[in-house]
Amino acid sequence: FVVGSTDPITCGGTGTIDLTFNNVADGTYTIDHNSGSFLGITVAAGTATVNTVAGVYTDLSITIGSCTSSEDPDVTLTDPALPTITLGTSTDPTTCGGTDGTIPLTFTNVPDGAYTLNSTFGALPINVTAGAGTVTGLAQGTYNDITITVIGCTSIEDIDVTLTDPTLPTITLGVPTDPTTCGGTDGTIPLTFTNVPDGAYTLSSTFGALPINVTAGAGTVTGLAQGTY
Repeated sequence: FVVGSTDPITCGGTGTIDLTFNNVADGTYTIDHNSGSFLGITVAAGTATVNTVAGVYTDLSITIGSCTSSEDPDVTLTDPALPTITLGTSTDPTTCGGTDGTIPLTFTNVPDGAYTLNSTFGALPINVTAGAGTVTGLAQGTYNDITITVIGCTSIEDIDVTLTDPTLPTITLGVPTDPTTCGGTDGTIPLTFTNVPDGAYTLSSTFGALPINVTAGAGTVTGLAQGTY
């Protein structure tokens, strides 16, 4: 007999093995192969179709009575190519509690379109164009085991990304000075900082807002009356 085939169109889906026979009457038969048998195959007008998953099927044969076909055709069915996923350079949120972090990715075997990535964090929407796309709008967090599934085929790469908020600033008290006169307003609170760029800031306190200029990691709140800050 003669064999043709069509591959599965999805990973885990079924393709076909198309058979053409001579000297086989219409009916239901068993088609044997190297690792088993296809049962209940219907032959009509000398043809039959076997629906089966991807795999290597060698030494196909049919037996009628005591007569076994002498041909031993081989067929290999193959799932579609798996998509691949590669991490670019992720960007952290630019502010504490911000949601502007990104995860850029490149792909193969992924047609242009909108997809939902899988991850331990949850579903991550992405648009893929020309084999690339970026997940946007992300807060700090751990985004592990990122994969993409296309027509039932899931990438095997294990993409892990951790996004981190900016480093917290620190504030350390120096030696404050009291007002020099009763009712005066020349008290000071000197402070040192880390992770605070030079510039003008407003400190928060139970007393209220306290303006300060920070230079080289240091600044002093001035013009203070007696009070609890």
